[in-house]
Amino acid sequence: SRLLSQSVRLCQTAQSAKQTTASTGTEGSTKKTEATAATPDVARLLEELRSDAIVYRRVQLEKLKQILARPLEIPRDAFEFLLRCCGSLLCSETIETRMRLCEQFWFYLGPEPQPQHWKALLQVYRENEHSITDVPALLESMGTIEKDAELYRALFAALAEKGDLPEMKLVRDMMLKLEMPLTVEVLNVMIRGNGRAGDLDGVQMVLETMSAGNVSANGETYGELMIAFLRDGMTDRVLKLVREKGSQLKEDHVLELLELAVDKPKQPELVRALLKLLPEEMIEDGRIHPVLRNTLSALIRHGRYDGMLLLLGELPVPQFRANENTDGYGTFLMVEMLRHGAPFQQLDKLLAMLIRTERNLRAYHVACECAAKAGHRYFERLLTALAPLEALRPHYFWPLFLQRFKSDSEAGVLGVLKLMQKLNVEPDQETIVTYVLPKLSLTLKDARAGLKILEDRGLRMATLMTPYISHLLYQNRFTEVLDIVRRYTTKLDTEQLLWPLILQANINRTSAHQRTLCEVLRALTDRAADPKHDLGGQLLLEVISSKKSKHDATSLRSLLREYEKYELRISRMAAGVLKNHFARANGSGANRQSATGGAASEGQESTEGLLRKLTDDQLTIHSKELFETITVHPRDMNYDELECHLVELEQKKLNTRGVLRRLLLLCVRENRLERALELKRRCDAAKVEQSSGMLAALVELYTKCGDPEQAGRTLEQLRRQFPGFTIDEHKVIDYAALLVSRGQLDGARKVLRERAATGGKVRTAEGATAGKNIWQLLTNTAQYAAASSEKGAAVAAKSPNTTRQMLDLLVELGYCSYDNALLGPVVREYLLAGHYRQAIEEFKRIAIEKRRTPLQLEILTLLVGLTNGKGDAAATISVDEAKALLSEMLQTVTQIHGPVNTNNTLIVALADAGTEAQLRRMLINPEVRINHSYILTQCEFLMTSGKVDVVLRLAKCSKGLANVREQDFLQLVLGHYVRENNCEAAVQLFQRLVNDEDELKVTADFARKLSNLLEANNYEVPDGLKLYLK
Repeated sequence: SRLLSQSVRLCQTAQSAKQTTASTGTEGSTKKTEATAATPDVARLLEELRSDAIVYRRVQLEKLKQILARPLEIPRDAFEFLLRCCGSLLCSETIETRMRLCEQFWFYLGPEPQPQHWKALLQVYRENEHSITDVPALLESMGTIEKDAELYRALFAALAEKGDLPEMKLVRDMMLKLEMPLTVEVLNVMIRGNGRAGDLDGVQMVLETMSAGNVSANGETYGELMIAFLRDGMTDRVLKLVREKGSQLKEDHVLELLELAVDKPKQPELVRALLKLLPEEMIEDGRIHPVLRNTLSALIRHGRYDGMLLLLGELPVPQFRANENTDGYGTFLMVEMLRHGAPFQQLDKLLAMLIRTERNLRAYHVACECAAKAGHRYFERLLTALAPLEALRPHYFWPLFLQRFKSDSEAGVLGVLKLMQKLNVEPDQETIVTYVLPKLSLTLKDARAGLKILEDRGLRMATLMTPYISHLLYQNRFTEVLDIVRRYTTKLDTEQLLWPLILQANINRTSAHQRTLCEVLRALTDRAADPKHDLGGQLLLEVISSKKSKHDATSLRSLLREYEKYELRISRMAAGVLKNHFARANGSGANRQSATGGAASEGQESTEGLLRKLTDDQLTIHSKELFETITVHPRDMNYDELECHLVELEQKKLNTRGVLRRLLLLCVRENRLERALELKRRCDAAKVEQSSGMLAALVELYTKCGDPEQAGRTLEQLRRQFPGFTIDEHKVIDYAALLVSRGQLDGARKVLRERAATGGKVRTAEGATAGKNIWQLLTNTAQYAAASSEKGAAVAAKSPNTTRQMLDLLVELGYCSYDNALLGPVVREYLLAGHYRQAIEEFKRIAIEKRRTPLQLEILTLLVGLTNGKGDAAATISVDEAKALLSEMLQTVTQIHGPVNTNNTLIVALADAGTEAQLRRMLINPEVRINHSYILTQCEFLMTSGKVDVVLRLAKCSKGLANVREQDFLQLVLGHYVRENNCEAAVQLFQRLVNDEDELKVTADFARKLSNLLEANNYEVPDGLKLYLK
């Protein structure tokens, strides 16, 4: 599904009817007309505002600002309307914004306002509840204009809105002096003023005055009475009046009563009664009428979110027609809440209510789009809230990348990647190429470290490596490309690497550059996902066809000789095209100088011979640019292409079974589990025939989904229907690991034996073994066994090691052999259960029998701690016994790894669990040979585990020693923080070093590296750091 709806109005009003008509009428116009439409004139803006005021009962602030930008073009007769726009018609804006706009229009009105302008101003004062502190001064400022009864009533109403009874009495006295009659309108205003002031006795006096003067009450009178009573909390009395006199109320009074009623006791009953008084076209349509929309906006502006939800809940649920867009319902409420900074919990309540009542089933999607377009800080939280409802897609995070990069630089981009990792969203190549790599210039300064940082943020190497290499190639970083390609065995999509290679081939023709280019080509070809792709030949064809290419025949021959040196091969098609190219080039040269015709002929023959040597019939060029007419087979399509192909087949009502099967297999392989389950249901509905490969994929699917029963049934079905089929061993191992995690050890052993009995050793994709899968199986076994031992500790301490039994079975069945990684869970089982003596004995047994040392550092650290009386095992193993065990263990490990590595491991263990005196004594011992790089490698592991103090203790104790450099440890800690972009921890490290200035020294290199990190993340640089930089 799309991220969100196609159209979300971020303005506070809907598009006006006039604007819609005007935009339709201008289609096909000239550029001049289009420019005018982009910046509409004042007359057109006024027309649109008048239309909005009538149709929607609100106007757009943006249009008023556009008019204010050209004050000299405003007609004199338009100021009255523009002033009235600064009141309740701007229902989404704050009072301050409205009054500021009103003051600007009043300024441009000029020095001689007319009576209608003063009346409009007083109306704005009333609607915005603006205080009038000096009535005589205000009347005097009006000058010599005619002050009629209507103007005094407007002034009277503005004062009543604030409940200013003294000033109201003053104006009433003035009206009496001018012999203005006491009409029902004036008395209604008096009721409102007393009600606003909370003076119900005053309201009663006004009613008695009306009775004495034989003034009949009208609907407005009852409306003002109900408002006064409701403000005083008299809900029952108001409800009774609504039922008796409600039919006489005006629409404005009903809406004001609604706004007040949502926060009062018995509010649902009163709200329903008031809604019945509104015209049917406002309620029964199922849409939110503009009038009710304004009321809801006002509730949001005043922070009355529960009242807004109550009123919205009382409106009828819309009945959408087929193919009707349902995303728009309630969108304006989301926009209003974002604009006014509503608490996220309230916004979440609104979205949940819209989904629960089926008013807008895609409410979270629409809210995400609104927040993304507005650059709102809630966008990240909305995505997190959307995650449980559906599997998020990478492009949902694109606006967040832009937003966070603008605010937090590279740290923001890495933060978004961490969020995607948390929400189990894997970035695709488009996201990596467009939104990640171009924005990480500082992080990727060290290519290897940058790759590790991105891998730690959840990017799979299979997805990351190709765009990462392409990024480095565009920057001409050939040395780093070679280093990474040789270090990692990840396969590359060489088709995507073609264009940066073309760029590098065209911009430099020197022999040294060509040599390096061919070395890179050789490395890339060795890692090609498609070994038959003719990368070298396609590169040459693009070079000779490019108009920007500076290569002539001589430079191309030189490049071909480099191809020969590096054993690069080209396809027969590329060789044929190059042969014709050289023939044309040599022919033109021979025509210019016939004396060299023999030399040209010899050059042609040598070139042909070189091309024959380089030709490999197995290579092909299948570039989309060269073969656009070839239809891609579904087995060669990627996920997006298959989805599009499926939609196309469905629209044409063609057979979709093959594409469904292929798409299901691909979704399982790429861990799109929710989509895979949905495709499984569609396959069942379409009665897709289940092949052996499909059943094997279903076993993997149910295993990944954590459903052992369904996975077991599918595996049994596979064996029954296809007895000769051999399922991949990693799928069976993963299924066994799932069974173990559920406590079904016997079941796990059974499926492992059955798979081994079938024979036909099948490895995982790309020739990799199932080592990681086996390690996970053993780890699950260790965790289960340790948890079981807690229930019966006495029995468990004497029982055999369950993980060892599982490993022995795996070795016996031929799944693996004994190595350190797989023997680690065997020792880990005892450590998890708290059986430290058994763990030490198991380590000793493995070292003697297998000559392997799993969890060597952890065991030595445990023993060092016990010799100092530390750790949970101190109660069961005495200090003297621990010393004896440590000595024995060191002798055993020395026989396997030698004294140098053993002593260096002991140094790291002392730093973790020993004392500083012990560590220092070990470091200065002349008989101990220090392997500084080995210790630094161990420290990197410690930093990953969060043991910063251990590394700093090593640095402190190595101070002044020649064989161990203290600054290397500090640089390692800081380098870890740089990779993590953790400015706060880096600054804390600096402060810690400064406070302990006698212990560890801050060097200029350390200060410079820390400063670069802080500046890159816009983090405040400490004053103390600046001194070191100088």
